[in-house]
Amino acid sequence: MLDLRYFNPWRNLSKYNNERAIKNDTQLELFITADCNQNCEYCYLKRYDKLYPKEFRNSQIILKNLQILYDYILENQFQIPVIDFFSGEIWHSQFGHDILDITLEYIKKGMSIGYIMITSNCFFIN
Repeated sequence: MLDLRYFNPWRNLSKYNNERAIKNDTQLELFITADCNQNCEYCYLKRYDKLYPKEFRNSQIILKNLQILYDYILENQFQIPVIDFFSGEIWHSQFGHDILDITLEYIKKGMSIGYIMITSNCFFIN
């Protein structure tokens, strides 16, 4: 299923390049962490704490796993149309900066991403 739905389109985007192609729905969604300082009522990561158990929220492990994933993407020469970052409100913190720095580092190494979307309530702008 992963090959047909994601990996094959990521390996050869030009073959799947039309408006009805499956590649248009093959974005990579990364749930970084549920840790957040906002307590938004609408947040399902807050409501359903077991979706992202606390024992997996170690920032160093998350950063290492992100590098492992990006290495895999580079090795397979995947062309990812969209990466969606979902997380608690981390973009004001060093951890959020580290996520973005690692992503930029891998883009400079040749990782192909159409664009990155960061879902946020943008509280960090305050």
